[in-house]
Amino acid sequence: LHRTGHGVPKDLSAAVAWLTRAAEQGHAFAQGSLGGMIARGEGTEVNATLALQWAMRAAKLGSVDAQVNVGRAHLNGAGGLRRDFSSAARWLRRAVEQDS
Repeated sequence: LHRTGHGVPKDLSAAVAWLTRAAEQGHAFAQGSLGGMIARGEGTEVNATLALQWAMRAAKLGSVDAQVNVGRAHLNGAGGLRRDFSSAARWLRRAVEQDS
């Protein structure tokens, strides 16, 4: 809600705080959303490594969006990863198989 300002004042820092609480409790959607906000520097500083860590946690819990993001990170060598086409293909395949 704080991220979009729906029903409450828009406050990206508060959104990061609330998403962090939920992400730390193992909520995949919150983990993926938090990773995206950190990657874009919304409500916090850009930190590609931390963003990838949250995306990886969400991907392992089955988040299709996070699996795609992790696959892209492997493909492009983002977030401190080296380019790894087989890992990229594995993550992207998981996302496709789950979303079909």
